[in-house]
Amino acid sequence: MDEVRQRQHDVERTLAGHGRLLLRRSGTEPLVRVMAEAEDAALVDEAVSQMCAVLEKVTQPA
Repeated sequence: MDEVRQRQHDVERTLAGHGRLLLRRSGTEPLVRVMAEAEDAALVDEAVSQMCAVLEKVTQPA
């Protein structure tokens, strides 16, 4: 999960002053909710894409 935390830190640094990122583990389903907001839709799309990519990578079975 260090990779997830590092990517989260990187994305939050990119969004600093322009938006925010929220990761929330579901309490009822085996999933993580990735939410981002910013005035620039492209910035939101990139932030969510980066987080989803790293989450998918670390949760794939070996």
